[in-house]
Amino acid sequence: MKKTFLLICLAATAAASAETISLEVSGNPAFRQYSANAKVESAFKSIQNECGDFAVAPVSLSLKKDAKYFVAVCTMGGSALTEFQILSSGRGKSEVLLEGGGYGINILPKQHNGLRDIAVTEGNARYCTETRYRFNGKAYRPYKRKSCLG
Repeated sequence: MKKTFLLICLAATAAASAETISLEVSGNPAFRQYSANAKVESAFKSIQNECGDFAVAPVSLSLKKDAKYFVAVCTMGGSALTEFQILSSGRGKSEVLLEGGGYGINILPKQHNGLRDIAVTEGNARYCTETRYRFNGKAYRPYKRKSCLG
């Protein structure tokens, strides 16, 4: 009974809060940086092949312990959007769940097919857009886009 109550409380707490991740790696202690020629686990090979130098931070997409989730970003960007991947690693396999570019990622409280929704902010000096993504069981797909300028 106590375990069930604790799990319900943990789920309610996780569902009630959103996690914001800045894709600015410099000075961000959440990110671990890797060079283009570093030996890395298989989950990070796709971003290493695409970017060379990259950085990785854990993200909380699920309460389940059977998989680990990461945001991986290219560190050799310019003034354009930061290229990123949301990765899943567990049970002997790894997958890219979402690939894109942006300035920030919000891990939202709502869940679909076991993983929390994601909002990605992107833009430049003239526009700002937030795109929301839902997990369809295999990958994240966009479901809502809105201006963040008001």
